[in-house]
Amino acid sequence: MRKSVTAFIFGLIGGIFCLGWGFFGGVISDIGASASEDSSWVITQVLGWLEFLGAIGAIVGACQCFKRARIGGIILACSTAACCGLNIYTFTDLTRVGMGIGTAIILILLPIIFLIVATVCAFLAKDVEEPVVNPYGTYSTTSNVNAAPKKTMEEELTELKSMYEKQLMSEEEYNQAKKGIIQKYTNK
Repeated sequence: MRKSVTAFIFGLIGGIFCLGWGFFGGVISDIGASASEDSSWVITQVLGWLEFLGAIGAIVGACQCFKRARIGGIILACSTAACCGLNIYTFTDLTRVGMGIGTAIILILLPIIFLIVATVCAFLAKDVEEPVVNPYGTYSTTSNVNAAPKKTMEEELTELKSMYEKQLMSEEEYNQAKKGIIQKYTNK
């Protein structure tokens, strides 16, 4: 299983920025469309709300990166492409409103950088195998769950004797287990 916490964090931050920027672009374009009869405001309005939806996709992709980085990376790549393109187009229209170019560049570059870094981190995530307890009581990875730890006959007999001395088993159980261990190593 692949997971990337870095992609989750950057994708979530970039998605939240794009969410705010898309909401802001949609609302400002709504005001601009109602104040003037210019049809370009309607286009900006639609693109602002589409960016808002793309940002929701980026947040979903970021959350998916926390569990499955490859699937989250694909969702983030699509959302990054959508949000970046829409950010740049919305930027050109919103500078007409009187927003400073420096402020607009910061608001546009931050989500783009965060989403690109999140997408790259999601695709570069390494395989992580979850440790599980195998039937022998030791931790192992999912690939070797049933692999028994290698012990010699002497180690097993010593372990068995210490269990008997701690009174974890009766004398009858001890003798039976001892015979089983000896048979296991002599009948190979």
